[in-house]
Amino acid sequence: MTHILTAKRSDGVPVSPADVLKWAASVEQRSEHPLALAILDAARAKGVTLLAVDKFAAMEGRGVRGTVDRRIVEVISLRHARERSLDLGGLTTDADRLAGEGRSPVIVVVNNTVFAIIAIADPIKPGARDAVLALQARGLEVTMVSGDSKRAAEAVAKEVGIDDVVAEVLPSQKADLVRKFQRKGRKVAMVGDGINDAPALARADVGSPSAPARMSPSKPPTSP
Repeated sequence: MTHILTAKRSDGVPVSPADVLKWAASVEQRSEHPLALAILDAARAKGVTLLAVDKFAAMEGRGVRGTVDRRIVEVISLRHARERSLDLGGLTTDADRLAGEGRSPVIVVVNNTVFAIIAIADPIKPGARDAVLALQARGLEVTMVSGDSKRAAEAVAKEVGIDDVVAEVLPSQKADLVRKFQRKGRKVAMVGDGINDAPALARADVGSPSAPARMSPSKPPTSP
């Protein structure tokens, strides 16, 4: 199940994790991002009935928003929440801890107020570390390029043996990074999500699109 940590309302009552999942999944049903698919999978597993979403908008590398049940619901990255100086309250420590554990904390904002964090773990595929080591043994340089926070990306990179990490990168910036390597005379092969990484895959000398992965949240919904 998706790990949900909720904030408390102004009256001190914790926000319902079930409501958070319903609102977030309702907005994410219009998105094709792997994180959206993970939230939708969790909602379906719990039998959540999705609500209609109006005024849907995807914000490149930052998240999505839409109107659900007369509420403006946003599901955004931790980085974007901090760019907007949104008050995470007691969830700040949890967000940093989850990122340090290699999970992707996404922030659920309702009517411009932070309601919850949904933590999503992207399981490392069996053999991933061996594949990286094999490439390095052939003299190839391996770089992880991620839209996740620096702490989350570095935690995953450490597990698979990658030292060079570029984090908090927007999809359009990944193509710029490929150009940067090519200007140095390097041939670039890239593996990435065929939807969000399409510009970078097209720019690379060799592009290998992968289907969006089904990410695995690690704990059942809880509230503090």
